[in-house]
Amino acid sequence: MDPISTAIIAAASAGITSGMSAVGKETILDAYKSIKNAIQLRFGKDNNISKSITDLEANPESRGSQLLLAEHIATAEANQDPDVLKVAQKLTEALQSIETGRKAIAKFQVDARNIQVGIKGDHVHVEGGINYRNYNIPLPPKIAPEELNRALNKLESLPTDQIPEINTLPSSSRMPFIPNHLFVGRQQDLIQIAKALKGGQTVAISQIVVATGMGGIGKTQLACEFVHRYGQYFAGGVYWLNLENSKAVPAEVAACSRPGEEGLEPQTQIRLVLSTWQSAMPRLLVFDNCEDTELLSKWRPPTGGCRILVTSRKSKWDQALNVDLLPLGVLARNESVSLLKQLSKSISTDEAVKIAEELGDLPLALHLAGSFLCEYGKVISPADYLCQLKDETLLDHPSLTGRGSNFSPTGHELHVARTFALSYGKLNADDSVDELAMHILARTACLASGISIPRDLLLNTMDYSEDNFETTLQIEDALKRLGNLGFMEIEQEGSIVMHRLVASFVQNLQRDSEAQAATELAVLTEARQINSTGCPSSLLSWQPHLRMVTDRALKRGDERGADLSSALGYHLHSIGDYEGARPY
Repeated sequence: MDPISTAIIAAASAGITSGMSAVGKETILDAYKSIKNAIQLRFGKDNNISKSITDLEANPESRGSQLLLAEHIATAEANQDPDVLKVAQKLTEALQSIETGRKAIAKFQVDARNIQVGIKGDHVHVEGGINYRNYNIPLPPKIAPEELNRALNKLESLPTDQIPEINTLPSSSRMPFIPNHLFVGRQQDLIQIAKALKGGQTVAISQIVVATGMGGIGKTQLACEFVHRYGQYFAGGVYWLNLENSKAVPAEVAACSRPGEEGLEPQTQIRLVLSTWQSAMPRLLVFDNCEDTELLSKWRPPTGGCRILVTSRKSKWDQALNVDLLPLGVLARNESVSLLKQLSKSISTDEAVKIAEELGDLPLALHLAGSFLCEYGKVISPADYLCQLKDETLLDHPSLTGRGSNFSPTGHELHVARTFALSYGKLNADDSVDELAMHILARTACLASGISIPRDLLLNTMDYSEDNFETTLQIEDALKRLGNLGFMEIEQEGSIVMHRLVASFVQNLQRDSEAQAATELAVLTEARQINSTGCPSSLLSWQPHLRMVTDRALKRGDERGADLSSALGYHLHSIGDYEGARPY
């Protein structure tokens, strides 16, 4: 540590401005005034060093004020000035002459080493005794062994076989959302997160769980519920950060400062927060709306007792990040029914089941539907509402655009189509992979939603040669891109599933006749080939797609529609469904 910072901070800690004993005080006070005068003479009256000394005098034990003073002295290169160094030496000698001064210097020398360790850039370098990298992160504050043991025992008591009741969060936590009393289901998801974040018998280092899924699936709401139920077990606090806007992340981190550090400069606040997160104290960090691997890599603590819960539409994460993925599906049907009946008392169980089916059990859509029926139940019955949902333009229904809903528990958009549009807006038509993704998206929406689409069937709708390896790779990149934006779920064996409301959104967004024609041709070709083998069983798995494409094509009354109808009718007759084959 440079001798100037050491002398000033030790003098402040020894009580130079308040309670120092009379013995030796006059000599120390003279030396202290001399160093302040020397700094003003060298750097002017309104210099940053003098301002930070004033702040330090107001709170001598403030780690942030000590850090800020050391930083300003290093920035101004005051330790290169012989006159300032000379008076600093005199102050140090004066402090060494009394017991409180010697203790202050000894204490600060330990703290000073902590303050001055940090990082900058890709390569560590040492300058003026300080190691730099990025935010000049100081070593984490020391924690008393007894306090750490209590915190670790608290974490060890976190239940993983049952869900605890909602409880208050540790002091200094940063949590913007209140508990949602309408939350339903997700019990197994909550327990899975708890198990992953708790870890085993040894102290975990930066364990990370990523809850993934499409827009409106309830990722943020699940994280919110976990915080209010399990946050009580993280003695170091819970810190919720919104990572949707990468430029705003530093401000989010600075907002996690501890009491007493709020008035420091933002960069100093960030350094102190990042330092604190690297301690062994168990903390829970929530990185909400984190769609960028770089953001997680940059802001996750490299060590320490923090656990991290991430919410993201991104379904694929680099294995090097060592995260536990938790893909979220739609609600179970009984959970959907429960949510609808909580929101609107007029809905019968049977009506709730049918509405949930039409909305594909998507939590956002269910919330909007139930709120709409609660608000307008006197002018529209659940039965009439159900009939309206069967329209092809159901996403334009007032209920799914937020009519009747005034409050979002997580501050998200109360509009299904706009929720999907946030993802679609990230596709760039000038990018070759994104352009290809748009073509695949349009073709996927032409097939049956909510049912697995064989990968080969979907790829057959694309005009490409399997011999072109680069195109094959681009198609894989495009599929992964769509999965990461939440437009489709790519199953383990490679099949694709698109939610009904996403399909409706895509169809309303781009009436792509070329995509429709390409899909019809691919389905017809495949159906004819299977029919010609006399073995119809291999068509059973994707028969819903043949039926979907055929029913739409028949509305046009053209030759392609007739060909599809013939192929479907032949297949149904082959499997003995004579009644079903008659309309075709």
